[in-house]
Amino acid sequence: MKKRLYKNKYIYITVGVIIVALVIVGAILKVHNDNQAKISSKTIPVMSQKTSNNNSSPNGSTAKANNNSSKSTTTNQLNSYTNSTSNSTSTKSNMPLVSPSGTFVSNHYPDLSGKPYPATEESTCNTTPGASCYIKFIGPNGQVKSLPLQNTGNNGSTLWEWNINSAGFTVGKWQITAVASLNGSTKTTTDPIKLDIQE
Repeated sequence: MKKRLYKNKYIYITVGVIIVALVIVGAILKVHNDNQAKISSKTIPVMSQKTSNNNSSPNGSTAKANNNSSKSTTTNQLNSYTNSTSNSTSTKSNMPLVSPSGTFVSNHYPDLSGKPYPATEESTCNTTPGASCYIKFIGPNGQVKSLPLQNTGNNGSTLWEWNINSAGFTVGKWQITAVASLNGSTKTTTDPIKLDIQE
């Protein structure tokens, strides 16, 4: 009888240990799967070319009328590459609009030749999440060019990558201004340093 009780007790302990081990393994697998789901649900920033219309000019830039100007200048939309997460915000934010900030151009002294300074630029605009932003450039002769309008993502930031040659920039100093808009409100910030393009 004692042997039988001892045997039963041994079986219960063994079954209990197996159940505890299975619960622990199940918990570990659940945590692992949850982490994998979180990783896979994050949008990986992919650089992809953005085109907004088909009116391409021979120099590779896209031209569109500047609605804010009474002069006959046109706003040339630069060739740009946009962060795919930057346009993911579809709803307008209820937060107040923050004046745009950021690295409006990564190099204020580029060369058209690309030597010694690269002709490529990276521009960022940081403002309220869900706001729209663009960066405009006013040249020495009053010509206007702008990066295409983009919405900021959940982090309030958007990014462009572009080239001064394919965008049709010329030698000289260009004033840089970032323009952010949200819910009918607009704020601008002018870079204290001009884009000084060299030959």
